Amino acid sequence: MRYSTLRRGCQGLALGLLVSALSTVGVTVAPVQAAITNPGFEDAPALTGWSTYGSNVTREDGTFGVAPIEGAYQALLSTGSGAPGSSPITSGSMESILGLTSGTLDAFSLNFTTEGSLMTQTFSAAAGEILSFHWNFLTNEALFDIDFNDYGFYALTNVSSPIDLIGDTFSPLIPSAGSFLSETGYNLVSLTLPTTGLYTLAFGVLDVGDASVDSGLLIDNVKLIGGSAVPEPSSVVLLASGLAGLGYWRRKQLMAVKA
Repeated sequence: MRYSTLRRGCQGLALGLLVSALSTVGVTVAPVQAAITNPGFEDAPALTGWSTYGSNVTREDGTFGVAPIEGAYQALLSTGSGAPGSSPITSGSMESILGLTSGTLDAFSLNFTTEGSLMTQTFSAAAGEILSFHWNFLTNEALFDIDFNDYGFYALTNVSSPIDLIGDTFSPLIPSAGSFLSETGYNLVSLTLPTTGLYTLAFGVLDVGDASVDSGLLIDNVKLIGGSAVPEPSSVVLLASGLAGLGYWRRKQLMAVKA
């Protein structure tokens, strides 16, 4: 009877200590990210949640000639003129918006960049979450001409490279059924985010060597997945220490009972 009473006491204390340890870990759980707004461009008006630069970022459905990768809409960035009397932004303006040093965009083309369009969105995310999106580069340029090698890119803050090229006139291209002659078709990019915090995601397309022959970049199905709360390392250590102490206390009580 004496042993049974102490065992119940140990169990009660064990439960209390475990709940306390888990509660402490819960206080230091890493924050969960906020979702990306309008990730598939399905929300109206046209590009809710995204900042656009230039007059040539539009929301397109399947009548454009290229079907969206998901849903009914996709975003199109173009180097051509948008509304009558308006024009794309210069590559220098694009560098200023992205916080890049002058000439950064030229270095990716091996020739001078002229104009294009850009869209961005800032969001919060936790380390280890996965950002993914689909892209399709389209062009009217002659293929494999380094002097007029228009290109599309993405940029993401908190990563090592200022921008990453995702399509140009040297990419594997096929005839397009849309308003451009050639396209890559949709491709997937997937990135594991390295740190918890704010990120700015940007997509852009640029004319290289001229401002007369247009290229475009389709974006669709931008997703942020993962989001499971993970204990901070200090919390894991605290929990392990608490459980180790609980095991020592229980052994001590059982030895006292047997004595």
